[in-house]
Amino acid sequence: MPVNGTIEVNVIVSNNGTAAASKVTIEDDFPRDLFKLVSGDTKLTASSLSPGGVLALSYKLRAVRDGIATFGSAKVTYIDPQEGQKTILSSMKSPVVVTIVKPELSVRIEDIPPNVTNVNSLIQFSIYMMNKGNGDAKKLSVEMEFSPGLYMVNPPTLDKGEGVVCDQPTWEPREGSVKLVLSCDTVKPQGFVKMILNLKTQTTGKQWIRVNSISYLTPDGSSQISVPAAYSYSTVVVTPFETRVFYLSIFTFSVLLVAMFVIGVTRGFSISLGRRMGRRRVGGFEG
Repeated sequence: MPVNGTIEVNVIVSNNGTAAASKVTIEDDFPRDLFKLVSGDTKLTASSLSPGGVLALSYKLRAVRDGIATFGSAKVTYIDPQEGQKTILSSMKSPVVVTIVKPELSVRIEDIPPNVTNVNSLIQFSIYMMNKGNGDAKKLSVEMEFSPGLYMVNPPTLDKGEGVVCDQPTWEPREGSVKLVLSCDTVKPQGFVKMILNLKTQTTGKQWIRVNSISYLTPDGSSQISVPAAYSYSTVVVTPFETRVFYLSIFTFSVLLVAMFVIGVTRGFSISLGRRMGRRRVGGFEG
């Protein structure tokens, strides 16, 4: 079961004897470091239980973290009219073991466009996602967009690990951008998917690529997990002449800084330290 998933526990006690049992108490417990009680109670009392009668203890738990939980036997105490107070444990062939799992998707941007690019140049953008948790990540959805000044040379390439099921990414032009969506049905633990975009710069000016949202479901599909997607990259697309001017400006500015430093070192720096003394007269002389 996944973290934040719920489980219902039922303990059924029946009187198979020929006499009524009095002061019946059913007590159960659960791994409190892994679960939280959300409804019901773990203790039930009844003044009596007639022959053939049944008592049912029921409660619901929510998993708060991943791990392996072991449930033991419930305890029942009652008073037998002939033998006095007795205590029994619920019959179990073996302890009930529940494994709580949690998918954990990590995201890494591996290829980004340079700060300055020539028009009609090819640039690459890639995003790598891996499930580092111990549970399946279901219905992975990645929504991206890029500026219309970038042209997709070919369909996005997917590199998938074992246990990863994805559809081919889809994209569509919109007003002011091109929207791209990647959908994966399942990403198994330690499974990964890498999406690679090959783009061509076809318009000068500032062009950009953004990852708007990344989300997936827990293994049972009950909860959605969102990954903070603060991924935004841009490049300034220029003509080859503008590129030469840009780098020439940077070179000229660097030369000026070096020249100023050399002049300062050559001429030296004059620093005066000390204190001013007052004048005083000694004998017939003034010093």
